[in-house]
Amino acid sequence: IMDIYRELARELPLRKKKALLYVSPSIAERLKEDPAPIEELEKNFDRKILIKPVDRFHQERYEIL
Repeated sequence: IMDIYRELARELPLRKKKALLYVSPSIAERLKEDPAPIEELEKNFDRKILIKPVDRFHQERYEIL
């Protein structure tokens, strides 16, 4: 999950208004259990992060669009 946070910190400045974060359902659940880091990134970069679970994604796979 730390890799996801680091990648978001790199990618968010490049986005106009929002970033779509595609992750496995288990990772999506963990991110929603502790929303503080995502909320902090949203606040720091003034961007919205939308978490989208993808059933076929392995737990370690994620994509930021």
